[in-house]
Amino acid sequence: MSDIRFSCDNGVAGKVFRGGESEVINDAYDSPYFNAEIDSDTGYETNSILCVPLRTRAGVIIGVTEVLNKRDGNLSTTDAALLQAFTTHTAAVIEVAQLAELAGDSQPEEAQIREVTRAVSSELDIDKLLHRIIAIASDLLDAERSTLFIHDAATNGLWSRVAEGLTEREIRIPSHFGIASEIFSTRRAVNIPNAYADQRFNSDVDRKTGYRTRSILCVPVVNKHGRAIGVVQELNRRGGPFRTRDQRRLEMLAAQSAIALDNVRLAREALDERNYSDNVLRSLSDGVITLDTFGNIVKLNEAASKLLHVHAHEMLGAAATKVFGTHNAWILESVQKVIEKRVGETLMDRTLRTHDGHEAAINLTATPLTDTQGKALGGTLILEDITQDKRMRATMARYMTVEVAEQVLADGEGALGGRSGLATVLFSDIKDFTAIAERLGPQDTASLLNEYFTEMVEIVFEHNGILDSISVTPS
Repeated sequence: MSDIRFSCDNGVAGKVFRGGESEVINDAYDSPYFNAEIDSDTGYETNSILCVPLRTRAGVIIGVTEVLNKRDGNLSTTDAALLQAFTTHTAAVIEVAQLAELAGDSQPEEAQIREVTRAVSSELDIDKLLHRIIAIASDLLDAERSTLFIHDAATNGLWSRVAEGLTEREIRIPSHFGIASEIFSTRRAVNIPNAYADQRFNSDVDRKTGYRTRSILCVPVVNKHGRAIGVVQELNRRGGPFRTRDQRRLEMLAAQSAIALDNVRLAREALDERNYSDNVLRSLSDGVITLDTFGNIVKLNEAASKLLHVHAHEMLGAAATKVFGTHNAWILESVQKVIEKRVGETLMDRTLRTHDGHEAAINLTATPLTDTQGKALGGTLILEDITQDKRMRATMARYMTVEVAEQVLADGEGALGGRSGLATVLFSDIKDFTAIAERLGPQDTASLLNEYFTEMVEIVFEHNGILDSISVTPS
């Protein structure tokens, strides 16, 4: 015999289920509540009916017990009391069976939920992770098709990031059309037991694909900021319409999808930020070294590696004391101030000595390194190599004032290439220098020239002049 199914507000059974009161009917066809269609469908003739509510221990009605056609005489209130007593025991058995079924169902469900949670925290492949989440959704809800739609900001529509049970490679939905778009906009879940009875359902898709949509469960995917980023849609639960329990499951899996997508976004932003920082460090001509709170080197750029004459892989993770050594005690003192006292400082024109005996003139800037909450992370050292500049200044100082030398260095190669401008040229000579030199002798002549050139050069330098050459030629 096949199942008999009807609406819970139909017939005598429906009246008892809704009202909670027993019904004793000795002439079924004379009752206004009797549904004669069932007799017509089954070929059975109902004469008398006794129907009592089926209640749990908490008093919740979960069904009814109905007996038909008493063989001897009419049904009575005594019969109703006996059936009610029997039904009380039946309800207890059903309740225990339902609890056992729920417990049995919850074990694999909990295992799958734990699997999703572990995957979200460990799986790096986002597509693989999302496929796993949607596959578990299909399994838990016993749905024929499961789809994760993601919002596309460029088109303001939804596209299928993951589609289980679909042959189409990609589905795109306008933001103003269909059930999924409405769920995305309102951020409210919807459970539709009969798709074709819902005005929002677009049956054109079924006609094009030949698929028959019966039931729909759709929930929004919302990130931690409360912003909708997509929806998860389930079609056609095999055991009938989707239940409230199914909606709770899907909302949990949608939340896990949101976490996974957010983790990917954060990882991508962190990677972009790291690449940006690395590119900036590589482009700097000054050496940059970062240290942790223990004084170990965390990161350095190529300029620092060249300046110290050490390969980067030899320095990463090494202590500052090992890298700079005792011959750079002044740098270690700055490191100690930055890390222990969180005090920065700038030291100008100091000598850096490398392990292989090279020396370089540098300016050192040491600053504490903290996070957004002000927590100490270590320190940063910026090493500016001024060796070449120092040599050029020393050379230029022999021929020009410090101010002129600084201007030439500031102008760079453009100044060394020459430029047009007004200038005064002074040619100085000593009359009868040969006769004077013969009369004074070597020592007195040298003394005379030193006194003369000192006076002349000071006057030229006072007017920002340049000394081109000094020559002593007999006249």
